[in-house]
Amino acid sequence: MITPALEIHSLTERSVEFEWTTIDHNQFDGYKLVISKDDTRPSYPEDGYMTYITKAETHTFQVNIGDIPQRGDFKSIEQNVIYHATITALYGDDKLTSESVSFILSE
Repeated sequence: MITPALEIHSLTERSVEFEWTTIDHNQFDGYKLVISKDDTRPSYPEDGYMTYITKAETHTFQVNIGDIPQRGDFKSIEQNVIYHATITALYGDDKLTSESVSFILSE
């Protein structure tokens, strides 16, 4: 099993695009992009998730101001707030989470 690496591919005042390691493993079930306002190393399922991606070849995702998480410690992505993000790779009952990256969307 592979622990994915997450990085910020691009950042503007209204959006952030993440990029991560693609997984080629026979037990791979999907990725959960996890974002938290309070936890500096968020993980799934404890911190909810922003999106669930089931295609192994997908390795980018854009988050915009106003996007709403699937459970978490905030209601929507806002400007001038520091967020922390990780990507979790799911392998059946196992999961491996990347190191976190932080971002802020501001004018």
